[in-house]
Amino acid sequence: MSSENNDWVDEIVEAERGLAADELTDSGREKFLNRYDDLEEVWDDVSNRDHEDSSFRIPVEEDNPLNCLGRALMVGMYDELSEGVSDSHVNIYFDGKWGEDGTKTMKHPHVTTTINGEEYGLSGSNKDAELSTESLSDLYKVGIGVKILDEGIAIDGLDYEELCDWGEEIELKYSGEGEETYADGELEEPEQYRGLESEYMKTQGVLMQQDAEKASMEDSIGGDDVYIA
Repeated sequence: MSSENNDWVDEIVEAERGLAADELTDSGREKFLNRYDDLEEVWDDVSNRDHEDSSFRIPVEEDNPLNCLGRALMVGMYDELSEGVSDSHVNIYFDGKWGEDGTKTMKHPHVTTTINGEEYGLSGSNKDAELSTESLSDLYKVGIGVKILDEGIAIDGLDYEELCDWGEEIELKYSGEGEETYADGELEEPEQYRGLESEYMKTQGVLMQQDAEKASMEDSIGGDDVYIA
């Protein structure tokens, strides 16, 4: 077992805001890993749970229904925490696209995880990208953004400014342009962004920025559509 969490696992834990980075302690890892004997048992469990569109957040209780992201997270995190290193990636599929005001957005996106050549989850007819399992943390942040901005669920300690920063980073990371800086001008290890390209992730980053900025403005002027009390 890996003695330390990979950064992307810590990012997921920290995104919950009620937790801190590295709060998934040795005992927490053992408790999670001891629930299953191997990766196949993890998949048997999560794939047999009912599907709910919004159910993906951790900590995941044993009886919680999970959507495709929740299932990918469980499989990816188990693989990461038990093995440390494997040949794995995340797949993003979509059913189609719809256009509105000249823009195109993914329709019915679906996430699966491939580990050592075996894909966990149903593949789709169209593929947007194959991404590192580290992208699960960015998918998680997108999901958190949707919960706050679209569903009006408050998460203590997480504000619009941070959501906007997440969106900006995600847009930049998945643009495929190999940018060397964030928008604030600070150099940020450009090699980790090169070669990453996902239309879905880039679009989600843009939408998160736009929605967070709109919500912040409405909040400051006392608008009706305020997402965080």
